[in-house]
Amino acid sequence: AIILFASSGISAQLLVENFDYTIGTVLTTTATADPVTGWASHSGNGTANIDVTNGLSFSGYAGNDIAGAANLDNNGQDINRTFTAQTSGTVYTAFIIKTDPSNSQGYFLNLEKFAITTAFVSRVWVNATGNGVSVTNTSTAPTNWLTITAGTPTLLVLKHNFSTHKTDLFVLNSFSATEPATAGITIDETLTEIGSVALRQYATAQRIIVDGLRVGTTWAEAVAPASGTPKVATPSFSP
Repeated sequence: AIILFASSGISAQLLVENFDYTIGTVLTTTATADPVTGWASHSGNGTANIDVTNGLSFSGYAGNDIAGAANLDNNGQDINRTFTAQTSGTVYTAFIIKTDPSNSQGYFLNLEKFAITTAFVSRVWVNATGNGVSVTNTSTAPTNWLTITAGTPTLLVLKHNFSTHKTDLFVLNSFSATEPATAGITIDETLTEIGSVALRQYATAQRIIVDGLRVGTTWAEAVAPASGTPKVATPSFSP
């Protein structure tokens, strides 16, 4: 019995967020973790607070069309959600996005330490026409973009390897249960810890929907968990 219990937690996802809340729900209004959603605000609280809109579909993905989605459509509140901090191995962060052709260039999602500061890493960008995404390790705009289709849900996966200090960005137009051999973009990053994911609002013209947010230590945990009821790790909220 002891062996079975010990092995049951090995493949637990670090974070699963399907935005399973009533449409129009504000994800948080405070700098501390909301008791229902687990999200906390770290900037711009009270201005265009991020709310829930209709969810997105991406056939085959574990986070496909389950509930609602986060609506990033203004210049205002930025929020984060924490999970058990990782300092070694590999961390995968998967999520569905949908953009509009009329957009505003900027980064809308990033990773951080458990105790969030301003040392944002793995910043995921969208371009002004909503048909390109990229990743950087600074606030400087990227020069290389991966093509997506505006208005069509697309699956993005970030992979950070603590051993090689590299972050990969994969763009999937159709589901893959296995990790592609080559990433779309790879950047160098010197990270000591990943323990939170943040959603950012930076312009009144931005039109980005994020859904099916999953974090794990393998591709399978983040993108395609084994069949059956997944063993989800208990989230850790910053004080």
